[in-house]
Amino acid sequence: MGEDQWYIRTDAAGLVVRGFTTAFEQPLAGDILVSGQSGRHFNIPLTSDRGQFLYRINAGTMVTRSQAELDAEWAARPIPKTPDQLRIEQLEQQLAQQSSDMTSLMEFVSDALGAG
Repeated sequence: MGEDQWYIRTDAAGLVVRGFTTAFEQPLAGDILVSGQSGRHFNIPLTSDRGQFLYRINAGTMVTRSQAELDAEWAARPIPKTPDQLRIEQLEQQLAQQSSDMTSLMEFVSDALGAG
């Protein structure tokens, strides 16, 4: 039995998003063989503590992304809304719908009274 090979997979932007060995998975077209590595388990950490991908492919080589690149990506991310913000938006939508419904009702009543 041969030695397990290590592979990485990238996304459309060239970020390394997955690492695996042939002990557990077979490579797909486009996966890249990582030379100089061996062992049954892929043990290169691919994400930072913030969940950002640490490597990208540059001219066919896996390179570490710079801290400036990671910081710019982090600063540009959409900031998730808190549960309170989501609830306020939901209540505002309900209030707007109720206001619209009330306006429609008032117009109906006004038209009905004016026609009688």
